[in-house]
Amino acid sequence: MNVENEKDLLNLVMTAPIGICVLDAATLVCEMVNDTFIKVAGKPYEAIYGQYHWDSFAEVAPFYEAKMEYVVKEGKPVYCEEEEMMLIRHGREETIFITFVYMPLKNKEGKVKKVAVWVLENTMRVKERRAVQELNEELTVANEELAASNDELVTTRNKLQEALTEAEINRARVYEMIQSSPVAILVQRGEDLVIEEFNQPFLEIIGRDSSIKGKPSLEVMPELVGSPVIDLIYQTYRTGEEIKLTEVPITFNKYGKPYEGYFTVTYTALKENGQITGILQTGMEVTDQVHARSKAMQAEESLRAAIDAAQLGTFSVNTQTGELNAATRTKELFGFKPEDDITVAGCLNQVREDYRALVGSIFEKATTKGERAEVDFPVIGYHDGKLRWLRNVGQVQQISKHTGSIYTGVLLDITEQVQNEQRKNDFIGMVSHELKTPLTSMSGYLQMLKINAKNNEESFTNVLADKANKQVTKMTKLVNGFLNVSRLEAGKTYIEKTRFDMADLLKEVEQESEAMITSHRLIFHPVESTHVMADKDKIGQVINNLISNAVKYSHIGSTITVACIQKDGKAQVSVKDEGIGIKPEDKDKLFERYYRANNTTTTSIAGFGIGLYLCAEIIQRHDGSIWIETEEGKGSTFFFCLPVV
Repeated sequence: MNVENEKDLLNLVMTAPIGICVLDAATLVCEMVNDTFIKVAGKPYEAIYGQYHWDSFAEVAPFYEAKMEYVVKEGKPVYCEEEEMMLIRHGREETIFITFVYMPLKNKEGKVKKVAVWVLENTMRVKERRAVQELNEELTVANEELAASNDELVTTRNKLQEALTEAEINRARVYEMIQSSPVAILVQRGEDLVIEEFNQPFLEIIGRDSSIKGKPSLEVMPELVGSPVIDLIYQTYRTGEEIKLTEVPITFNKYGKPYEGYFTVTYTALKENGQITGILQTGMEVTDQVHARSKAMQAEESLRAAIDAAQLGTFSVNTQTGELNAATRTKELFGFKPEDDITVAGCLNQVREDYRALVGSIFEKATTKGERAEVDFPVIGYHDGKLRWLRNVGQVQQISKHTGSIYTGVLLDITEQVQNEQRKNDFIGMVSHELKTPLTSMSGYLQMLKINAKNNEESFTNVLADKANKQVTKMTKLVNGFLNVSRLEAGKTYIEKTRFDMADLLKEVEQESEAMITSHRLIFHPVESTHVMADKDKIGQVINNLISNAVKYSHIGSTITVACIQKDGKAQVSVKDEGIGIKPEDKDKLFERYYRANNTTTTSIAGFGIGLYLCAEIIQRHDGSIWIETEEGKGSTFFFCLPVV
């Protein structure tokens, strides 16, 4: 991933719906972090920002430090899907599930300058999914057991029916069959439904003991008086109709306490000489299976509600058949109607033509090679013709050997984010034209005023014109600074590298500085011939900027020292001052855009904190490095290095 556009990177970090932390590749010190990352990490902002990454996350360093080293060294990303880890959050150890990416951020020359850590906490989703899987497995097992029990129930009932209706069958054999059955069995006789026989599974279900034998059922369980199940039992007793109930809720007292369970039961009439004499009741409790299925449905509904709340479009594609299964929101994002039948080809056709090949290629790699897909692209709505920017994240999941694999993905509408970025770029472009024109005119008027004052020997007017002209020059520098930032972030600043001698460049800078700076003592150390391949004007701009910065933040009359030496195959330039120095907490932030150190002395110094940012950007585009050594109250030394030819 290219990081030439620092503004895009900052906006991506701060507005992303996932946690993002950006590290300096050389030091692994955190340079940017958004609120989502801090929330997932469960650590204070100051414990992450400006800190060495593995100091902030020492508890997981032994497991992931090598992966980070691989990203920096090889320049390739590392993906970890739903990784289980122990993280110290809010002072407590927590086991969580994290999907994260270590993404190398490279400059135009392909060198890794930063590493972005993208995180998305999946703890709830993983736990819900695992719970759903466990519940589904339990439900499957329970259903299989239920089916087997139902078969056994039918077999047992048929055998009992034969045994009880055949006078020649020995009652002892019937009793043995009842007692050995794993299915709950109850035999009731007469109008009062007197309990004649039962087995242990039945006693366990109702929470009674064997003293119920010989008693009417409603005397044993009076709480069932008036319940529908009693009406159905009497219906079978009167008509001989066999009644089967599946997962029926029944409330009764079990071990002296109210209990509500779900049961699958069958009521069968017992006959002697063609007359109904009793009821054979067989059944089993399925409460756990019903609750498990209910929890699974609730978990699925919760997950779907979360997706709907986030306005995410979900879809899946069978990698063998190409069949697309898309949610209504997904159809809406491509401009289709809910009732439309859509295909993968139809959706790709709505991708804007300049992005179509890219999206198609990424999707093909994801479905054929199993690579994770992540891409932003514009689409033109099929029916409404509306332009939308979408972000797709997806990956192939292996379902089974028989059904093959499924590509599942989510879509997020990022149109507003893209439009906001465009508005900002347009605004900077407008300011560049609107501000430079009046400043140029004002500078011309001041020159004319100075000439007129000189001709008329108006010394006071001439002095005022000089002061006004200095303010215009300052304002012009500020405007140019903003324009340079805009060009850098838009990738419009062209670096024209040529071979030149740093000794010659330092000599030119020395001559210019001595002519312009009279408030400080400038010392330029002798420089031996040191050839580099770089943009001479841009490097000169960096040196002048560092010297101007030293003048601005050091006392009048103090010494500023400029030097250039060869060290480890690089040209190392240094600008040293005897100024106010930098606080330790500000040191690592100096090269950030618009950052100014929090110092009471600096509040009266003009500037917007873009000079050092521009210096850092220019040096980084030359595959160089820039840093500072400072001590508060004793001055600072700025260094930068460039490769020597």
